[in-house]
Amino acid sequence: YAAEDFIAGFKKTMKFQPRVLKQNRGSAGEGIWIIKLKAGDYCSSYGEASCADDEVCDMMEANDNHAEEHTVGEFLEFCVNGRNDKSGKWDTIGTGKYLEGGKEAGGQLVDQRFCPRI
Repeated sequence: YAAEDFIAGFKKTMKFQPRVLKQNRGSAGEGIWIIKLKAGDYCSSYGEASCADDEVCDMMEANDNHAEEHTVGEFLEFCVNGRNDKSGKWDTIGTGKYLEGGKEAGGQLVDQRFCPRI
């Protein structure tokens, strides 16, 4: 999908409940993020609100379980355009740009509800 659609959709789903975001490419957990709003201020029903770019997320990457803290805006920039000044400093070995190459190259993301028991 288009970056604009991903950004708008993620801001809605993230404001509703914790998420797991996965890139649609082969990896050993790289690019799979468990994401929660640091403030925990979720809306009660999907679509009722959207995250602002400056809301802070606590994140953990599945490949090595390291934690990172970024704003929604930084995370979205990393997902779409990779490492740059706008995406901030990242500890992950990954480069982001999860939509690069489009659907044909596997440039897709899965955004799903986080299920803590799985």
